[in-house]
Amino acid sequence: MNRQVIYTETMRCQDCYKCVRECPVKAIQILDGHARVVEDICILCGHCVMVCPQSAKKVRSDVERVRRLLELKPVAVASLAPSFAAEFSGCTAGQLIASIRKLGFAAVSETALGADLVSSAMRNELGQLADNGRNFLIGAACPAVVRYVSFYRPDLVPFLSENGSPMIAHARYLRSRFGENALVVFIGPCIAKKKEADESGGLVNAVLTFAELRQLFEEENIDPSAEKPTSNDTFFPQRPSKGELYPIEGGMIASIKQHGSTDVPCMSFSGMGHIQAALRDLPDGIPETGIFLELLACEGGCINGPCSDASRGTVSKRMQILLYEKQGESEPFNTEIACQVKHSAAKPVQRQVREEEIRAALALVGKKEPSDELNCSGCGYDSCREFAKAIVIGHAEPTMCLSYMRNLAQKKANALLRAMPSAAVVVNADLKVIECNEPFVRILEKDAQFVAEAKPTLEGADLRKLLPFWERFNDVLHHSPGDAFIESDFRCGERILHGTIFSIEKQMIAGGLFQDITAPWIQKDRVIKEAKKVIRQNVRTVQKIAYLLGENAAESEAALRSIIESFGGEVGQ
Repeated sequence: MNRQVIYTETMRCQDCYKCVRECPVKAIQILDGHARVVEDICILCGHCVMVCPQSAKKVRSDVERVRRLLELKPVAVASLAPSFAAEFSGCTAGQLIASIRKLGFAAVSETALGADLVSSAMRNELGQLADNGRNFLIGAACPAVVRYVSFYRPDLVPFLSENGSPMIAHARYLRSRFGENALVVFIGPCIAKKKEADESGGLVNAVLTFAELRQLFEEENIDPSAEKPTSNDTFFPQRPSKGELYPIEGGMIASIKQHGSTDVPCMSFSGMGHIQAALRDLPDGIPETGIFLELLACEGGCINGPCSDASRGTVSKRMQILLYEKQGESEPFNTEIACQVKHSAAKPVQRQVREEEIRAALALVGKKEPSDELNCSGCGYDSCREFAKAIVIGHAEPTMCLSYMRNLAQKKANALLRAMPSAAVVVNADLKVIECNEPFVRILEKDAQFVAEAKPTLEGADLRKLLPFWERFNDVLHHSPGDAFIESDFRCGERILHGTIFSIEKQMIAGGLFQDITAPWIQKDRVIKEAKKVIRQNVRTVQKIAYLLGENAAESEAALRSIIESFGGEVGQ
């Protein structure tokens, strides 16, 4: 069974490349114009899910899996992330607990208890920092950050805290109380937790996002705000101490200091862009006192996780966490549960791309000189060279390059213009020539042809100096509806032109197609066409008015046909 955490609904993907542009590690592959997440190199921050304008990025649902497990397991317990206080502010903790228990859970416990355990262990780890030969420490509470360090900064893996995430510590505690056969389900705003649970060795059986919890409530007709909690609807076994601050930026540091002061300077950074910038020069430049870094992949902390309520602001959510924490119990939560985990650097996520491969990929999109590299980021990559590397490893397609596609379209348009027998011209709102073909140059008056000799393409030339009937272009551009056109005969010096002037882009671009009808064979051809037009009009009505016209209709049709045959024979000769 495919257990990929983030996937793409292909039919919804509209080739906007926004996910490529926004992904902090470019873990997106474009295949046949559609984007897919490359999970082997994805840190699962969930940012692509949040920014996709078409909602094409989807998160694996574990709702049905949890339903089945609730039926199979003898006892089920929910590990509720501390960000619930910001997510479900419309109901009390007791009402939310009662609602979750109605789904079939025997108990609901705060994951923040695990945060208390981690904070206590990390306080001791910071005290022994120098003894362990390390000059700085990175918190390992955020699974997206741990994946980032493991995949993209393997040099920093030795500096990851040996104490893992609160979810893992809490799951170990719950199993010590409810038994190894218990069902443990984490509920929170994080997508990366799904992968962390998959790799937990069975400690956490499944992860429900807040959105999935709401789905279960809706399907079971449960309204948390309407629930009437009983004395049994309390958190098992107690409220945490300071672990409830973990979902806000700086909350982990505050929780650690609650367990004792530390001389190690502490800093917090949230958002992958800020984290990447913060880690850029490390491990160099660390002071002798050492340093502790609290890193959260989501800006502002877990309260802004990819599966949280995005309609509310960070200040409002943060205040809810602070208010809820103040109402909690002050006595610390102590138990003999190990928090340690092992971290290892992942294999290189991408192969090294040779310089000659980069140059070949750049040439493929028409960038043969450094000056051709616009670095516009239209493809989603920060530079043309990064885009070329992505082409080489199969994560990008040449059609993603906007300048390449524009030039390709221009070449095709130029080829079509050159192949057209009719005179063609395209002008902008200022009546400056954008494109024209050789037949157009030939129909110009002699003075205008001198201009064409100086600049054969006439690009940028003023149409008012080329055609005496330039006002008709102005009419189409500025006075007619955007889809209007003018079909008429126009005099250009000694020539008579039959043509159509039409809008290409409303009030911005207009085009004209012309044919010189001064030549005798053109005039005859026009007579034939006009005669055919009269015949078509006559035949359409002849059935309706035959009783009025009698033989006159047949005579007029015969006369017109004789004209066509006469002229047609001469033209054919």
